[in-house]
Amino acid sequence: MVTKVLIIRFSSIGDIVLTSSLMRQIKEQWIGEVEIHYLVKSKFVDLLKFNPRIHSVHSFEKSVTECYSALEQESFDHIFDLQSNLRSSLVKKRLKSLSFTLDKKNWDKFLWVKLGVKRKISHIVDRYRMTCHAFNILEDGEGLEFYGNPDEVIEVPIVPYIAV
Repeated sequence: MVTKVLIIRFSSIGDIVLTSSLMRQIKEQWIGEVEIHYLVKSKFVDLLKFNPRIHSVHSFEKSVTECYSALEQESFDHIFDLQSNLRSSLVKKRLKSLSFTLDKKNWDKFLWVKLGVKRKISHIVDRYRMTCHAFNILEDGEGLEFYGNPDEVIEVPIVPYIAV
């Protein structure tokens, strides 16, 4: 039997790329077969659609309600909410699946930034992975990944340095 999971991270190029190691770790460490679905704003679909670990990318233009019907049809077993806001809470409530939510450490960040009280705040990639702690998903040391269109050829000029 296939376990269906939904990852929720609506936006931000950098934040979406920072979830890439979690996709690999879930796919390689999950006990049994797992199907990973991802919910994102439409303008960020290209960041995910070529990732071989993601079964399906669900997206919306303006409101997450645009994709409720498609999401409900999937009958997800688990939801990993890496967005952790009101909109993602509404998705979880609507889908009624067992969900796990990112701890944003907002209080610790507030204390540090506003009052200078330094608190230990783990890296966001580690906090993303902690949403899967109940499933023994562990750091694999392989870093982040990015998959572009395999049919696109990008010519890189030979210069002293390259930035991506």
